[in-house]
Amino acid sequence: MNLSFKVIQAMKNSDSTYLESIINSNVTVDDEKQIFIFEDEYEQSFSNFDYSLLEYQAQFSQDNRITVALAEVSPQSNIEIYFEFIQVGETYLLYSFITN
Repeated sequence: MNLSFKVIQAMKNSDSTYLESIINSNVTVDDEKQIFIFEDEYEQSFSNFDYSLLEYQAQFSQDNRITVALAEVSPQSNIEIYFEFIQVGETYLLYSFITN
């Protein structure tokens, strides 16, 4: 879960150097457009979540993958946030990032 918050902070700060250091080989970062590009050509823009509205929803693990589910909850809207990390050696890397 800690890695999820580090990714959120790096997106807020447009810290592409950090983001490049924690992505799996199926992900690229386009710093100019501020997006993640995934192997299946899915693109997800950097998001600027409000920490005061974030709620932990769930964490799932299977084999060498962990999915962390968060939500940004406000009276105006609810945004679901899913981070999927894959273990590569002793390190977990960002494999997928999806919001609604």
